[in-house]
Amino acid sequence: VTGDVGTFVLGKTISGGSEEISKWLLERQSQSFDAVFVPAGTRIAIHVDRELPIDFDSTGRKLTHEPSIDPYLRTRLD
Repeated sequence: VTGDVGTFVLGKTISGGSEEISKWLLERQSQSFDAVFVPAGTRIAIHVDRELPIDFDSTGRKLTHEPSIDPYLRTRLD
C-alpha cells in the first residue's frame, strides 16, 4: 500500500459495504412485484408490451361463469 493507510482502509470499507447493499437490493428486487390498486368499478386500460409468464395449472379446478340458456338447469360446481 502506498499513500495514506487510513484512506485505503476507508475505501475498502466503503467498497465492501456497497457490494453488500448491491447484493441485498438485487435479492429484494427478485422477490418483489408491482401492484396498482384502484377502487372497484373503475375502468382501466392495460397495455402489455411483452409476454407475461403465467403459472397455469392445466389440471386445476375449473369454473364456468357463462349464463345458462335453460334458467331451470342446475349444475354442480365440480
